[in-house]
Amino acid sequence: MYFQDDWKITPKLTLNLGVRYEFTLPPIEQKDKWSDFTPDKPNPGADGRLGALRFAGFGPGRENSRTLVGGWYGGIGPRFGMAYSLNDKTVIRASAARSFGVVRTVTGSTHFEGAITIFRPTSTDNGITSAFRLDTGLPPFPAPPSINPAFSNGNDTAYWNDEAVKLPQSYDWTLSIQRQLSSSLIFETSYNATVGAHLVSGLLRMNQVPFSAFQRYGSTVFSSNINSAAAIAAGVPKPYPSFNGSVAQALRPYPQYLNINTQSGHGDKSGHSSYHAWLARLEKRYSAGLLLQTSYVLSKLITDSDSYMGDNSAIDHYNRRLEKSIGQYDLTHNLKASYVYELPAGKGRKWLQSGVASVILGGWRIGAFHIYTSGSPVELTNSLNFGGIIFNGREAATVTTNEGWTTNLDNPDWKGNDRFFQPRSFFGPQPTDRLGNTTRQNPKARTFPNFSENYSLAKSFHISEHKRIDFRWEAFNIFNRSRFETGSRNIDDPNLGRVLTTINDPRRMQFALKFYF
Repeated sequence: MYFQDDWKITPKLTLNLGVRYEFTLPPIEQKDKWSDFTPDKPNPGADGRLGALRFAGFGPGRENSRTLVGGWYGGIGPRFGMAYSLNDKTVIRASAARSFGVVRTVTGSTHFEGAITIFRPTSTDNGITSAFRLDTGLPPFPAPPSINPAFSNGNDTAYWNDEAVKLPQSYDWTLSIQRQLSSSLIFETSYNATVGAHLVSGLLRMNQVPFSAFQRYGSTVFSSNINSAAAIAAGVPKPYPSFNGSVAQALRPYPQYLNINTQSGHGDKSGHSSYHAWLARLEKRYSAGLLLQTSYVLSKLITDSDSYMGDNSAIDHYNRRLEKSIGQYDLTHNLKASYVYELPAGKGRKWLQSGVASVILGGWRIGAFHIYTSGSPVELTNSLNFGGIIFNGREAATVTTNEGWTTNLDNPDWKGNDRFFQPRSFFGPQPTDRLGNTTRQNPKARTFPNFSENYSLAKSFHISEHKRIDFRWEAFNIFNRSRFETGSRNIDDPNLGRVLTTINDPRRMQFALKFYF
């Protein structure tokens, strides 16, 4: 529901005020098949250790409720707008708003454990011990339907929590000045900002092994079975008496599970972003055969959630501040221009208003669209998995500086041995006893800028009052500019920075002929 109205306070000042309210009802499944990981519920398959499934529905073993999470009713979104005329040619505008996104499971639901078969045999020490052997068959697994709280033990599970129903939030504000320079020419400059909170993300890794545990016990012990001599000598305790698995698995917060997924079920709303931009825009309304629109944007995007996918996960779940960086899609400079010009020749024009020349040379239109943008920031990774246990976070490289990652890109010779990144020796060996220190994206190392020009030439041939033929020629990337890729961004890859292809299309042209009747 919403309320909105305009008030003309004075002949020069107009206000627009409003408020919108929206909410999310608790999610309900038609046949009450919902299940959810619950961190404070004893698990009978793990000797009562906390962390087990609970089930929607009514009856023994269920929660006696059709939903496992509550609704969210905090969606109050105020709106404010203002327009003030300094004079008959200058207008100042300002606005601010809090708005909300939608709730949906971006990759499908993950909360049917117990209602369907979810069996993922997985090695808990990265393949040192096999998940199962073909000659002995699959290990036993529970068959649905089941309301056993230990149904997903040994597998992944999913966690909703109250984040599942919370709406993503956007805080927006802008201030602009618009000036009429002539009867058909307008100039505008503005400051725009957008801050995103509670964004759908894939940062959380609740069951990630703390890296301090790896540093304490080392690779060999980590990969050993909990009952091995190495584990016993190191003093690694069993998380619960019946546990039998690797030391790495034993050191998870919930060792009865592999991964606890909050991403797919929309339960990770920990993302945040901030975007600030200055805009300058020049617009020429159609007159004298010319229509022009051009804009320049100087902006900066900072975020910890470029996307909601799993590869967006934090390198260290216990220190997620490390994830805030310049955004993957940050473009510092962004210049765009488009125009259409009708040649002043032909019937009704200044020149060649009649005759054969009017038919042939009159009525042509030239159009163009230019794009010039900065490159986007890049990241560096490595191939370390720290002794057989993957920490389920981004694989950040280790560097000593954020300066000088790239080679001389002014006049590269990609047919030779030039590469986008410096040699691997520039970055040094990758330590095997610590997590990487590179930021998500490095604002001082960027892909190649994007320069593109597209043109069109068109003409209408009028046969009669209701019949005409339109001819159009279009050229994309008319100057055939090549925008090269960066090559591999993995420091451990011998092909680091080796440029193999371009990421834009070569010059293309097309012709069209259309008959109207």
